[in-house]
Amino acid sequence: MLRGFFTRSLANRLVLASLLAAVVLLVVAGALLLWMFRATLERQFDIRLEALLNGLLANIEQAEDGRIYLSRKLADPLFQLPASGWYWQITPMDARTGAATGPILASPSLLEKRFDVNWFEALPRDPDGAVRVTMMGPHGKPLRILEQRLDLFGEKRHYSIIIAGDARQLRDEAARFGNLVIVLFLLFGAGLAITIFLQVRFGLRPLRLLHDEIAEVREGRRKYLTGEFPDEIRPVVQELNQLIRANRDVLERARTQVGNLAHALKTPLAVLMNEAASRDDELGRLLREQTTHMREQIDLYLDRARRAALAGTLGVTTPVRDTITPIVNALARIYHDKAVRVDLQCDEHDVFRGEKQDLEEMLGNLLDNAFKYGGEAVRVTCRPDGDMLEIVVEDDGPGLSGEERERALRRGQRLDETSSGSGLGLSIVKELAGMYHGTIELESSELGGLRVRLRLPRAPAGEGARK
Repeated sequence: MLRGFFTRSLANRLVLASLLAAVVLLVVAGALLLWMFRATLERQFDIRLEALLNGLLANIEQAEDGRIYLSRKLADPLFQLPASGWYWQITPMDARTGAATGPILASPSLLEKRFDVNWFEALPRDPDGAVRVTMMGPHGKPLRILEQRLDLFGEKRHYSIIIAGDARQLRDEAARFGNLVIVLFLLFGAGLAITIFLQVRFGLRPLRLLHDEIAEVREGRRKYLTGEFPDEIRPVVQELNQLIRANRDVLERARTQVGNLAHALKTPLAVLMNEAASRDDELGRLLREQTTHMREQIDLYLDRARRAALAGTLGVTTPVRDTITPIVNALARIYHDKAVRVDLQCDEHDVFRGEKQDLEEMLGNLLDNAFKYGGEAVRVTCRPDGDMLEIVVEDDGPGLSGEERERALRRGQRLDETSSGSGLGLSIVKELAGMYHGTIELESSELGGLRVRLRLPRAPAGEGARK
């Protein structure tokens, strides 16, 4: 379902792709920003450690017996505070073996703990010969350590000088900055998502305008697409206009050819009819019968061609109630002896998208059947259903069985041989409805008789009759 939601909508696909790209870029940018900030913090911290190391070196003195000591304590009281996380350590080492060769001098904050200088042997050193590393310290605190190997007092042995600072400051600063970056990037991401949504809607607006104009062409409110469209869509608009023009040309040629064919047949048909009229034998009767049928067929297909060309293409709309009322009044006068009560449940918002003549023919057939075969009650109901309008005609007559309903929709089928007519009524309604992509269904009515459910295209709300 989620896949269909995004694949059916171009706007959703554009928004999703843009949001995914934005999220990836924001995450990468945030990670790089945090890494750069942490690297900057470490450099600043290392500079502080270097300053402390230089201060420590400046205070180292050598006694007469060769031992080293500090001439004065470092000014920072954290080196005096036990397990403070700030430590220094000076370890005499043999220059050849790298082993400690004398007493280790350390800050009071280390207490009895000492750094293992051999551990630093395997670590890489920078061009200055220093090791910079973050690790857990002797008292279980994360430390940033600077370890330097130096020769002092011109002796052959050298010393390992260690300055360590509490790395929790780095961690806390990085965490605070990270939280700030997350909040800012969330706000930025939300603003970016809104911008992407508005940009996509604005960018796709010409497509919505194109859709509206195509709908107006289909409904007959305009002949061609005439709006101002971007350069990327203008070729499509031009091709659509060419297609509309070509479609109208094809329809016009088809109507012309059908008309020419019908008129070409009428002359020889008139000759045959005149010849048949001059004969009073069986052949004359057969000729009159067949030529009359041929003339009816020509008129029928001419009318059908006209309806097929007009149905749904010229945008004509017809109010249903205004069309039904005159038909009901006329039928009430014709069947005045039955005193039929008509319940009309249609209002001015029920508008058929098509020709009034076609709607009159469809409803005239249905209402004539309802008056003719019904008893005393006829009900007409209009129900809008999306783009379709459902018109239901019911009567309280005997109704039809399932087989009779199927036969009634076939051309030329007459279920009542005692009444006049050609048996084309319901089949004509079916054909006309089909030309408008509508349907007709026969059912049993609650009134006891037949219910005819006619579905036809519905005009947009607020449109009246238009020719």
